[in-house]
Amino acid sequence: MTGVVIAGSTLTGVAGALAFPRLRRRRAPATITALGVALLGAGWTVAGTAHTPAQIAAGVLIGGGGVGLVVPNLNTRLAETAAPARRGRVLGGLVTAIFLGQFLSPLVMQPAVDRFGIAATFTYSGVALLGGAAASLTARHLGRWETTRSA
Repeated sequence: MTGVVIAGSTLTGVAGALAFPRLRRRRAPATITALGVALLGAGWTVAGTAHTPAQIAAGVLIGGGGVGLVVPNLNTRLAETAAPARRGRVLGGLVTAIFLGQFLSPLVMQPAVDRFGIAATFTYSGVALLGGAAASLTARHLGRWETTRSA
């Protein structure tokens, strides 16, 4: 069952990545990142507060869609903004960060799991991600409002 859920998360990541080009035509990169982080946070919150395996699976699937948006968005933004001579190194740094994060995540989060339990750790992490996404969108909106107001 765990393998099926993880595979499903990867599949919803594919769905998010396939939705990315259309979303990119309609939304700013920062908005797409915030949306992806919000989906990941919502997924972790759902998984952390779940009472059934199906609810855990739903949370993991939601989170996978968020990752599917964030990864191609970050790749695209870095490729667009990096100088051509540095592009390979910059994109290699992104891939390194992703894999290093996957490796370090269980090691870094284990003390929280030991103290609060796995469900609470997922819930707290999800809420933190949702808060970060909301703060990012709010800051973007306020920045636009200030720019419009001062113009």
